[in-house]
Amino acid sequence: MSNQQHRFLFEEKNPQRLDKFLVSQIPDLSRSRLKHLIEAGNVTVNGEIPHKAGLALSPGMEVAIEIPAPEPSHLIPEAIPLQV
Repeated sequence: MSNQQHRFLFEEKNPQRLDKFLVSQIPDLSRSRLKHLIEAGNVTVNGEIPHKAGLALSPGMEVAIEIPAPEPSHLIPEAIPLQV
């Protein structure tokens, strides 16, 4: 699986927090997961990495996000005897 990339144009009349806007655009990700991606530098606003998740977006700003592919699990299943 590869990284996912998304681009959005903020067109709302009133300013909105970056993290709240991204939650509205990508509802499958939690706000805390998006905050982590913002802090990790996976999000840009007008081509620049924002300093905080609470950045106020203004009309016309372009938001880009790169969501890394999930890391493979190294868990190994094991047989467990269960009595039902």
